[in-house]
Amino acid sequence: MTRVGVAEDLGTLFDSVVELSVRAEADQLVIPRAVAEMVAARSDFDLDAVADVKLAVDEACGALLAKSVLGGMLTCRFTLSIDVLTISVSSVASVPGVPGRGDFGWHVLRSLTDSVVARQGPPERGRAGFPTAIEFTKRKSA
Repeated sequence: MTRVGVAEDLGTLFDSVVELSVRAEADQLVIPRAVAEMVAARSDFDLDAVADVKLAVDEACGALLAKSVLGGMLTCRFTLSIDVLTISVSSVASVPGVPGRGDFGWHVLRSLTDSVVARQGPPERGRAGFPTAIEFTKRKSA
């Protein structure tokens, strides 16, 4: 019989994932914003951190929405561990290039989060566009 350590048990209890996909259209952004707020609030982030997460999700979604292929989808994945919320926002961009690191929106993302990275893959065979994602983390205040 194998005994799992207490730290591993707690990690399993606290790891949680919420994922949603919406049409890549401006009128749909209220949904990821609301889910971001709910996930952060239910995960015992303080009110300032909840507001930061909500605004960061809005900025990331907006940046990807601006370059999304017509009829595309926007996917948000919220992964919670004991003290860190990792959020990945992805879509298929119609043009090559990740959101600009010199853009105001990128500056906002860097200011609101603990880490942020953007990446883009090559077009998938038989599909138009470039898979693009922005991933960021927010830690709970000590």
